[in-house]
Amino acid sequence: MSHHDNHEHNYGATVVLATVQLSSLEVVSHPNRHRNRAKKMALEASLVEELCARKEFDVIAEVSSLGKVDLEATKNVVDSVLEGRLDAFERERNLCQPPVSMDGIGLLVSDTSKLDRSLVSHMRMLKQNEGSLISTNDVLEHDAAKAKADRLVEIVKAKITWAAAFREASALDKNEHNEMYLKLVTLQRCHDVLSRYSKQAERDTAFEKMKDEFLSWYSPAVLFAIEDQDVAQLEALREKFQVLNRIHVFETSLGAFARNKIKVFLEQMFNPESGKYDLWTLLQEVFTIWKSSRRIAEQFLDERGSEVVAKNLLEGVNSQWERISAALLNEMSSDKDPLQAAHAVANMCSEFEAYVKENGDEPIHAMCSSVTSKLLGILSDGYMKQVSSVLLASVNRIHQPERASRSRHTWIMVFIEDLFSLIRQLIEDAESTFGAKYFAYVVPSLELAVKEFYSLVKNNDLLGVEKEQNEVRLKKTVQENTEDKISAICVTGYLLAGIDEINEYLTESAKQHEVTENFLISNRTLLETLNREVLDSKADSMALSIIYHMGEEMAELKKQSVSSQAVESLKNTLPSFSIPPHSYITSVGHGLLHQMNTIASYLTDRNFVCAVLNAADTDVSEEEADVWLLNKVGTAVMRAFYAGVGDVSTLSSELVRQFHADIVFLSEAMVDLRLKPTPEILDLTKRLAERTQV
Repeated sequence: MSHHDNHEHNYGATVVLATVQLSSLEVVSHPNRHRNRAKKMALEASLVEELCARKEFDVIAEVSSLGKVDLEATKNVVDSVLEGRLDAFERERNLCQPPVSMDGIGLLVSDTSKLDRSLVSHMRMLKQNEGSLISTNDVLEHDAAKAKADRLVEIVKAKITWAAAFREASALDKNEHNEMYLKLVTLQRCHDVLSRYSKQAERDTAFEKMKDEFLSWYSPAVLFAIEDQDVAQLEALREKFQVLNRIHVFETSLGAFARNKIKVFLEQMFNPESGKYDLWTLLQEVFTIWKSSRRIAEQFLDERGSEVVAKNLLEGVNSQWERISAALLNEMSSDKDPLQAAHAVANMCSEFEAYVKENGDEPIHAMCSSVTSKLLGILSDGYMKQVSSVLLASVNRIHQPERASRSRHTWIMVFIEDLFSLIRQLIEDAESTFGAKYFAYVVPSLELAVKEFYSLVKNNDLLGVEKEQNEVRLKKTVQENTEDKISAICVTGYLLAGIDEINEYLTESAKQHEVTENFLISNRTLLETLNREVLDSKADSMALSIIYHMGEEMAELKKQSVSSQAVESLKNTLPSFSIPPHSYITSVGHGLLHQMNTIASYLTDRNFVCAVLNAADTDVSEEEADVWLLNKVGTAVMRAFYAGVGDVSTLSSELVRQFHADIVFLSEAMVDLRLKPTPEILDLTKRLAERTQV
């Protein structure tokens, strides 16, 4: 057997001997505890031999498997085995020594001296570099064996101490707090050791239950100490929780104080007999509780103190949120002006946030921002309904006054201006109330208002689109009739310009608030449709006001042309070499000129120009707005003339010559007014000219 193997056996024996000695010490320390135990068996020599022979073994498992042994008898057996193995080791070492001569001894002495000096030098160097050298196998093995022995000692001692302390703690009265605390401290230390090597659910559950029962007496004491700002008492309580591995319970209690405080406050506020709901008082109480609780919490939780308190305050407020929401909605609905009430609440929230930001820190500011955001969310539930109600009421107030002119539509401008002023005010209020989120709370209501306005104008024909189709006011001049028609056009232009201003404001506001979603009023298309209908109708009405005699005159000429007497008379009165345009067509030309002058005077009217530009199918400049409208009137006139001539082939030559003279005059008048004859008129002129050559 090698010297290395002997080291291993000796270390193994040392482990067993250490165990036996420890157990013997336990017996001596507690003689009464072992006196009544059952008779134990001595450890057999063969088992000791086997343990010593093993190179590595599980200390915990081997010792646990030994069962109950007689420690004194076992010690004798171990000593006997060790003596036998030491004798065998000496015999084997003597047998292995080779014979040495005297000369060899001399050389050996010389070599040994050199080796000794070398070893001393190396030992000195090793001593200097002791921290950076790798241990030898022997040292590692020795350390491993020692660690096993120490661990075994620790576990055995912890088991024995645990059993005794748990039994004694279970027998204590629950009111013996000091004794119980000492036992629990001992149990906690033992539990920490045992838990590193094995987990026992039953043991852990029983111990945690015992700690819960004990600490249940001290959790309320933490709350009372916080209330009294008693730091010394809190320090003593924290030590108990910390030693028993329940520091998280202590820290939770620091936050729970703030949560319970605000809950009690809210319950009293909503108590019909003793309290009255007041939002500002609630917000102030939240901040006050935070200030008082934070000072204590930060002494024990450092920088986490404020965050823990703020989090628990939010939980306390949320626990009563249904009552807060109901009270706020009731306050809004019962106010004479619900929108102003909502605005006042929003301002209150904004002021409170600013106050907290200045006087608090980040955790409480974040908590208060969360509360105010939820409060604004409550406001939004009823805000849209109120906005829609206010807008629809404004639209439904639009009606034609009794003394207002039926033909002039300027009266409606006053109602539209009131509506736009209301819309702008509602947008400003919503923005100041909800900030960047206001779009969703007001734009849908604006869409509804525009749709309702469109339906009101259409259903009641407020702009005279239907009733003026075939109506001619003979008592009015061409200028007066034209101004009547343009007044309706200006109304639709005013509507479009107003909606465009609102959409432009919404666009700029969205950029400022960094909102990417589109919140423009899309029902503007309804107003565009109304604008085109009004322009087409009024252009036809303006044309009718100057051509209503033309149709009658042309029909009369046709009747005369079928009578030979009339034809003869016509020959005598109309020289063949020169036929002037008829009076009806010259009246039309003069009427177009008057209309041109009247329409041109509206070029400086923003509403008129807006209506024309929105109705034009092609690009039209503002300077050409009057020409565009007059062209629509001229087109209606030429269309009526074309229809009045009818089939050229059925006309007499004299009538052809007359109509040719009339159409030439009409075309020249159109050109003079910067208008273009329609293709139908050009074609009719050509056909009439061809007939005159026959």
